[in-house]
Amino acid sequence: MIPTRYPQRVPARVPDRRPLSFMSGDLYFNGELLIPVNTTQGVGEYGATVVFDGATSELHDKNGRKVLEVPTAGPLSRFSYGNNGPIYFDGDMSYIRFDDGAVPALEGTFHEDAVKKCISLTQFRCSDTQLSGTLPDFSKCINLERIFTSDASFTGTLLSLSACTGLIRVEIQNNSLTGTLPSFSSCTSLDKLSVSNNSFSGTLPSFSSCTLLTMFYVTNNSFSSTLPSFSSCTLLEEFFCRQNAFTGPIPSFAPCTSLTQLRLNNNSWNQAEISDFIDDIYTIRVALGGNSCTIAIENNAIPDADAIAKIEGTGAYAGDGLKDNGCTVTYDT
Repeated sequence: MIPTRYPQRVPARVPDRRPLSFMSGDLYFNGELLIPVNTTQGVGEYGATVVFDGATSELHDKNGRKVLEVPTAGPLSRFSYGNNGPIYFDGDMSYIRFDDGAVPALEGTFHEDAVKKCISLTQFRCSDTQLSGTLPDFSKCINLERIFTSDASFTGTLLSLSACTGLIRVEIQNNSLTGTLPSFSSCTSLDKLSVSNNSFSGTLPSFSSCTLLTMFYVTNNSFSSTLPSFSSCTLLEEFFCRQNAFTGPIPSFAPCTSLTQLRLNNNSWNQAEISDFIDDIYTIRVALGGNSCTIAIENNAIPDADAIAKIEGTGAYAGDGLKDNGCTVTYDT
């Protein structure tokens, strides 16, 4: 039964209010309001509310893409949004998608506890929207596998993801997020991490338990100190940490023989650190050359003469440099 505090009010027309103009198909707010079977829409203190009664489990956009889903056997759930309050889910959701232009007019912020009842949530997609404010707390989302919030206007910190042990992909690039990255030590299935073009700072956490990691992007932040070891990430293919302030010894990438992109440019490594890195990467030149690996170390210190010879294949390394083996290397001279 629908709670009486959410009246079954179905107007023929609704005003063109941007927070109500984001869905079409089964549920469409864009001048006209269409109610899908077994759901109710009400407009009250906190804007609009969609009530799922257990019979209807999905809502779609005008292109037929799934926007929201509740567990088929789940309890009654409500989704609230509007000018007068933040987005909040009062019940379990298994899928949330407000991205890729599916809901371009959706504005507003998430309540900090927006998804705390969403223990079945597997995907949270809020990329390429006008959403802003802080990301919600995912600490109760124990089934979460994917977080996509790129190209939005989110601010604040990324809260702990330690409970999300099944995380596979985290793509939160191109926002205004700050603070340090939380630990990913429990996220042993992590395949891709992309946090580029934010304002994260401090030291990177360890990724030694993320043995399935293939893509790692932290470009254009304010990370500093030394890079952690990625020697256990033997499946790593792309590693981007450019435009930060990393210093100290560069960890060995010798076990990562599947690398195709290794971009360390625009940091603060000195000549000894850069040269030692070239010495290490030279040991896997044949494997890397088979991948046509691109290695970028410019806008750090100039490598020493021996390291340059290993890059160019000259002197004692004639015909057997990194470039001779199919690698592309860019560096300062």
